[in-house]
Formats: sequence, structure tokens, C-alpha cells
Amino acid sequence: MSEETVKNRLSRLKESDEETDNLKDAKADQTTDVLSKTANEASDVEEIVMDDVPEEAKAAAAKKAEEARQAEEARLAAAKAKKAAEARKAASGDNSGTKTTNVVKSTSSSKASASKKPISEYPAFIQFIWKYKTIICGIAIFLIYVLVQMKYVYEVWFDPDELDIYTVAYEMFKGKILYRDIASQHMPWTYIISWIFFILGAHSAFLQRVYFYILFAGFWTSFIFIYKKYVNKWALVIHPFIYLAVIQHIDFATQILSEHLQVIGFQIFLLEFLMFLKKRDLSLGSCIRMSIAVLFTFGTAFLSVYPLFFMFLGVVALEIKWGLEEGTPMKDWWIMIGKKYGRLVGVVAVPWVIMVIAMLCTKSFHDFGFGAYTINVLYYPNYMAGLGGSSFSNFLVPITEVVKYYQDFAFDQVGIVFMIRTILVICGIYLGYRIAKDESKIAGFAVYMFTFLCGVRGFYNFHGTPFVGIMSMVVAIVMTTYMVGDKKSFDAKPVLTKAALAFMSFIIVLNFSTDIQMIPNFLFVAGESNYYQTDTDIVMAITDEDERIWQTNICNSVPWASGRVTTGPTVSCPWMWDAIGSHKIEDFKNDPARVIMFQIGYESWGHKMADYAPEAYYFIINNYKYIPTSTMIWVRSDYYEEACAKLGIDPDMENDYGYSCTPFNPDETEFPGKTYEDRVKYLEEQAKAAEAGTNAEDADSDDSKESEEEEQTTEEKTTEATTEEVTTEESNDTKDDDLAGPIIDETSNPMDDDNSTGPGGTSATGSSTSTTGPSSSSSGNGPGDVTVSPADENGTSSSVTSDTPGAIQAPDGSWVVPDDSTGPGQ
Repeated sequence: MSEETVKNRLSRLKESDEETDNLKDAKADQTTDVLSKTANEASDVEEIVMDDVPEEAKAAAAKKAEEARQAEEARLAAAKAKKAAEARKAASGDNSGTKTTNVVKSTSSSKASASKKPISEYPAFIQFIWKYKTIICGIAIFLIYVLVQMKYVYEVWFDPDELDIYTVAYEMFKGKILYRDIASQHMPWTYIISWIFFILGAHSAFLQRVYFYILFAGFWTSFIFIYKKYVNKWALVIHPFIYLAVIQHIDFATQILSEHLQVIGFQIFLLEFLMFLKKRDLSLGSCIRMSIAVLFTFGTAFLSVYPLFFMFLGVVALEIKWGLEEGTPMKDWWIMIGKKYGRLVGVVAVPWVIMVIAMLCTKSFHDFGFGAYTINVLYYPNYMAGLGGSSFSNFLVPITEVVKYYQDFAFDQVGIVFMIRTILVICGIYLGYRIAKDESKIAGFAVYMFTFLCGVRGFYNFHGTPFVGIMSMVVAIVMTTYMVGDKKSFDAKPVLTKAALAFMSFIIVLNFSTDIQMIPNFLFVAGESNYYQTDTDIVMAITDEDERIWQTNICNSVPWASGRVTTGPTVSCPWMWDAIGSHKIEDFKNDPARVIMFQIGYESWGHKMADYAPEAYYFIINNYKYIPTSTMIWVRSDYYEEACAKLGIDPDMENDYGYSCTPFNPDETEFPGKTYEDRVKYLEEQAKAAEAGTNAEDADSDDSKESEEEEQTTEEKTTEATTEEVTTEESNDTKDDDLAGPIIDETSNPMDDDNSTGPGGTSATGSSTSTTGPSSSSSGNGPGDVTVSPADENGTSSSVTSDTPGAIQAPDGSWVVPDDSTGPGQ
């Protein structure tokens, strides 16, 4: 190849390199792929002369290409760095100064840079708070929850329900076995929790309440951190305040009850369900939390099974729906269900398996089944108006209870308490609707039935506390999620929504603020109030420390405050006597307690002990004596003088058997010296007297009917005679009759309106004058109405006089015969 040819080709190579550089400069923002492509083009050019170009030329070309590639990479890196710097500058807030002067821009920039001061430059205390801010906020919220509950710590003890928890737990602490040695119709887990608190040192009602407050506050605080990704965190923060705002206006709802544990359990289930709708999965943590929720709901009250049933039904229906939507084969669907929920069943079963094993070891498992189930199903409905007897009617509670609450509405009931209760009901309905709209109808129906069935024992009584608890969370969710949302969505809300939110907030604050000044009272109040302190002192004086007493009523204050364990057959409630107590009375008679709690004429829910437990009642009044100055303390007759000596009481002092202080009304057969046979005879006599009274009333009614018939016959005769007389007068003087006006009683006041009524409502209208009382009609045929016989032209009665059978004097002084002998006129 000639030298000229080589030069030409090198010249073309140089031109190609220049074109490549120009192309790279024009496309400075392109990626390194452009560089790669250009390098390939250069390589192609090299290939053209590869065979003909000398080695020196090849090396020079390669070197030039490498330098070009490196230069391009450096240029692209510089451009990228420049863009990053511009982005940082834009993010620093320079755009906020577009509407201000340069001076303001400079000030804003300096403030922004100051706000970005590294946390390491702040004091150590601030650094500590910032580092552990989540934990510190959690502790603060927890302490606030505990503090607001301390308002109720010194409220009066609630004997039948609250002290039942403490006394049973105390007796368990003393070694008695639940259900075997302690008769109960309730589920066990409230007792177990209180027993654990006893072990931890809560040996007073004050400490028991505080321990429960801590338990509740701990769960409420944990909800915020567990569920804040799935439920508005502010709803989780404020719902306890709404809950307390409502229950403090319900009698006995602020004392410690099993219902409060149900509140925690139901809230866990609702939150887990809302989280499940978004995740469609169950974690191990969810399984553990739902295991606790089962203990707090079904484990404390058997009726909790109703709302849990609809929650279970909703989950199953949703799984089927999702499986059909995804086209999952039936076999694979069952495998998925087994894996997902098998772990849940296993985790939920763990505490129950432990409990059953413990009961089997203590030989109390059969007693547990009998007490917690059989009594409630077979015995309890016999005395409590059928409660517990109809399972299916409870499923209608979401409809019947709402209607029942509002069917007797009256405007004089409207107040802040009524308003907040109405807010709870409305929000419950609304949440079900919104979930049905946003998620699915199945989920909305399940939430509605679940929330309202939490009120299976009522809405706004102390048994309805679970309903209040779940609805308080619902209200919080509705307010924060659907009425507020984020700032942008809230600004776009209609003014009516904002007004409703303000009104609801105002009502909640007013309800919560009631007696809010009592929150710090636990720091200043001397101690707990025992309304049976005298009886407590007497029991402690006449019994040994380890001596057991027999409690025959529902007052738990005395054994609780005196620290005495109870003994004897259960007789305080008729259903418990039928189921358990009646089978143990004979053994008790062989070794009766020296001291008992008893009230003469005692009644339990309207049932007299003398009737439902006569064997126990008459054994007491004939073998025990009442301690004067006490309310309900009786001692065995052979111990009476010794007990009086310990108390410094004259044993010969007047003893009225406690009649002066009993709240009941005993009859003569319920006093000492009487027997059940005497009572049976007395009741038979009462029944005969009642029957005789009924017969006498029937006889009087018959006589009255006969008298009425006689009076009606007399009246008909009188009417006929009067009609005949009037007809004769009309035929004799037709002209005068045409000119005559209405016949008016001379005794009527001519100043009466239209001269149509006389004193007392006497109506004189021609030949049909009626006298009626103020509340009667003027038709003359209602109870108490009387018909005045027609008068002649002189205004006097033509036939009815004071001697007429059945005649009475009307308000105008005339004599009349009543139409209805059963009316007030008689």
C-alpha cells in the first residue's frame, strides 16, 4: 500500500474521531452507553485499516480512544455531581423565598441550616430524650392512663360482683380450690388474675384496684405501638378517655368487674380483625394476643361466645371469598387454612390445657363444668325471668337492644349523658357501614354484629360495660379516621362534618370532666370505706384468726374486711342453693359454724330464703341467736353468752332478732320458734284468704250486675213513660211546640256559654240532658257518666226522685239514674 493511501486513511480516522467528540459534546446528558457505542464505532474504523495500518498508528489510535473515553466519564461525573448539588439546594427550602425579599430569604436559609444542627451538639439530656423518645412517650401515656383511673380507687365496694372476685381470690390464696371448695357459676380467669395479684401483694381492695388499673393501662398503651400502622394512632390514644367518660355515669361500672377484662379482650379482637383485613395473614404475635383476648372474654364470661361467634363467622366467610376470587383449588385452600389457623388454635389452647391439667390434678374439673355451664343453663333461668334459657334470642340483641333503648325516649331525658350514649350507638352503625363500603359487606356485617353483641347483657348498665368499651374505640376510630383523616383531607371536609366533630368532642369532654377534681383524692383520702365496719369488728372480736364463718347472703364486705374464710352450703342465691347448697346442708348440720352472717326475712332477687331454702333458714333461726348492735351477725346458741362477754354486751338485753335493721319485711312465720310446717300452713291460709277474697269480689260483681239490670229496667220504664207524656203534649199544642226553644234546667246558669252546660259539666239540651265529670265524654254511656231523665217545661224531673231505686244527686241538684253502675258515680 502506498504512503499516500495510508495518509488518506489516517486522515479519515482523525475526522471520524472529531465527529465522535462532537457527538459526545452534543449529548452530554446521555449515559455511558453512548460512550460505549462511540468506542465501538471507533473500533470499527480501526478494523478497516487493521490489516494495512502500521503498529505505531494502531497504538496511537488506541491511546487516543482511551483518552476520549476517560474524558467523557469525567465530564459525566461532573454533570451528575452538579445535578445532585442543585437538588440538595432545592430541598433546603430556597423555594420558600419566592414571595419574600432577599433579606428574608437569607434569614430563612440561616434558620433552616440552624434547625439542621446535629443532635450530637445538643445537651446530653436532650440527646437522651431524643434517643429514647418512643419509650418515654409510651411511659408517659401509660402513667396518664393509670392516673385518670385513680379517680375511682376509693369508690364504694360493690359487694355482689367486685368483692366476689377479691374474696374468691383470697380464699384461693388461703388454699381453697375453685369450684371444688368454692362454689361459683362464673368462668375462672378473673379469679385467677386476682389470685395472681394476691401473690404479688395486693391484699386490699385499694391495691387490687390499682393492680387492675395498671393492667388495663398497659394494654391500652401497647395498642398504640402494635396497631398504629393499621388504625389511626390518635384513635388508640383517646379511646380510653371516651370509655371512662361513659362508664363513670353508670352505677357500679367503675368498680373492678369481669366486664372490664372483657373490654380489653373485645378491643383486641376488633383491632386484630381490622389488621387482618389489610394483611390477610396471622403472625405469631397476633396468635398470642388473641389467646389473651380469649382468656379475657370467654374465660371470664360465658356469654362472650356470642360476639366471638360472629367474628369467627366473618373470618371464615372472608377466607372463602378470597379463595374464590383467587381461584385457589379446594385442596390447596384447606392446606392454607390448616397452616394459617392451626398455629392460632394451638396458641389459644395452651393456657386452657394448663388450666384443665391443674383442675384434673385437684379433682375440680367436673365441678368447673357444672358450675360454669350447667348452673347457668339449667338452674339460673328458673329464677331470673328466663335469662340464659333462650340462646337464639340473644342473636337479635343488635336490633332489639337498640330499639329498646330508644322506644321510651322522652325529651326530658336529653342531656350530655344521653347524647354521648347516642353517639356510641350511631358510630357503631356507621363503622359497620363504612367497612362494608370500603372493604366488603361480609366484613361490615361481622363488625356490626360483633360490636353490638358485646351488649348482650345490656348497653348502659354495669353488665353492659363491654359494649361501652368496644363502642368507645369505635367512636375514636370514626372521629379520627373518617371525620379528620390527614390535614389535607380534613381541609376538604364539609362544614357539617367539622361541626359534628366539634360537637362530639365537646360532649365527650363534658362527660369526662365530671368530678375531674377527684383524680388526686387518692393522695389525701384517709382510706377505704367499709359500710359494715361494725359487723367486721364484731366478727374479728368473736372469731379466731383461722376460724371460718358461714355467709348466707350476698354481702362480701364482712369476710373480706375481717380476713375470714367462709364455709357452709351456698344459700345466698336460690339457683346456687338448688344446684349445690341443698346437697351439703346435712353435712353442715353435723359441724355448724359458730358465727354466721344472716338477715331475718332474707330475700334474694325477690325470692324468700324461707321459701327456696327452708331447711337452711329454719335451722338458722332456731339454732342461732342475733348479736345485738350488729347488722347481720348471728352466733350459735351455745356460743351466744361467750360471744356477748367478748363484746361486753349483756346477754339478757332485749333482742329483736335483727328485725330493726333488716332491709326485708319478714312475716310472723320467719321469726325464731317457727318451723317450715308453720310457714306452709300460713301460706295455705293466705292462699285460701286470697281465693275467698276473689270469690267475694266475684259475688259482689254478680250482685252489681243484677242491680245494674234492675236499674236499667227501671230506667227503660221511666223513659217510656216520659216519651208517652211528651208525645201527648206535642199532639195537644203543636203551635206552642213550634215556638218553643230548647228546654233549659232552671238551675243552670244563664251566663254559661250557649247556655248548654250547667255546673259540673251538666248538659241540658232539650230532652237529652247529660251530666259528665271533667274527664268524661258527654255521650252519657262511659264509666261514671250519668244520664239525666228528661225534664218537663218547668225544668223538674217528671219521674226520677230521691226515692227512685239507684238514683243519685247530680251536680245541679237534680236526681238521676246512672247508666253505668260501676263508674265513680256509685
